[in-house]
Amino acid sequence: DKYGVDPNRLIAAGRGEYNALADNSTEGGRSVNRRTRIIIMPRLNQFYDLLNPDLSEN
Repeated sequence: DKYGVDPNRLIAAGRGEYNALADNSTEGGRSVNRRTRIIIMPRLNQFYDLLNPDLSEN
């Protein structure tokens, strides 16, 4: 609400232990694995239009 984004347009996904970058047996490895990535993508139809601009003109 604070930024005017409809929550229905947001998707949260996690991979946790299945996408580790480092070994979790050490504090240093666990520190590396604590990360957040935010990916902003257009709507799927807009994404396809970006990939195939010739098709979107028809």
